[in-house]
Amino acid sequence: LEASGGDPNLMSAYADFALLRLGDPVLAVRTSRAIVAAHPKVPAYRANLVKMLIQTGHLDEAQMAIADLRRVGSVGSQDAPTAELESMLALARKQGAVPSPPSPDSSTSQ
Repeated sequence: LEASGGDPNLMSAYADFALLRLGDPVLAVRTSRAIVAAHPKVPAYRANLVKMLIQTGHLDEAQMAIADLRRVGSVGSQDAPTAELESMLALARKQGAVPSPPSPDSSTSQ
């Protein structure tokens, strides 16, 4: 990630790589969250985070991230993207997606 120089597009590609090729959902979600943290006003990065959360079974977090996405941009500007994401989330819930695994940010190391 350091080699990306903070380029969100490169980091996003790496998040996909982490999930699909490395089989590391924790790294994928952590990378997606880092992109949103660095660029909180970019709706596309938030939408990508929601998709990653859905793909990794973090369905409750995905619902909260959709609510966050609604607050980005002008009033109503995120209605279509959030409707699509909510459909994806509803389908994941209907298909009986496994309960959300522990969040990668909820480590208990002391």
